[in-house]
Amino acid sequence: MKKTPTLFKTILLTITIVLLASIALFTYVLYSSFTGNVLQDLKQDAYLICASMPNDNEEDYLSSLELSDETRITWIDQNGTVLYDSKKDASKMENHASRPEVREAFLNGEGESIRKSTTLSKQTIYYAVSADNNKVLRISRSYDSLFILMLRLASPVLWVLIFGLIASIILKNWVNKYYIPHVNEV
Repeated sequence: MKKTPTLFKTILLTITIVLLASIALFTYVLYSSFTGNVLQDLKQDAYLICASMPNDNEEDYLSSLELSDETRITWIDQNGTVLYDSKKDASKMENHASRPEVREAFLNGEGESIRKSTTLSKQTIYYAVSADNNKVLRISRSYDSLFILMLRLASPVLWVLIFGLIASIILKNWVNKYYIPHVNEV
């Protein structure tokens, strides 16, 4: 009879470890897939915006676009000067010539990067594309980091663990009452 509590603890610990590892792996895979999808959406949006942009009054055109709260557009000239930004006053922004996605866009026609935005304090995917007029359109979308996503999952995971603990206790009591006595008779 002494082996039952040890067996119960071992099974409970194993279930908890497998559950937490599965949730971590699942979250990472979903997060990676989400990042790839957002980048693809940004590419499509950037090319559509560039293709439909007029040759003059670009800033007026960009300001007329309806964007989600997480999406940001920045219009940058060949010197890195921000001409328009959908979230901040462009005249007060620092030069963007050194931003990796902007440098890449000027060199290769397009560029991308993922980093924490100092302006928005969130994880942000940036995609920049060179326009025909030696300017770069940079579009970005912010989202919560993997750590924040894991914190949001903490409550449901805790409920699953509590349910698992209760189910394990019920199962342990059932095994102790109906199964163990018959095993001891043999």
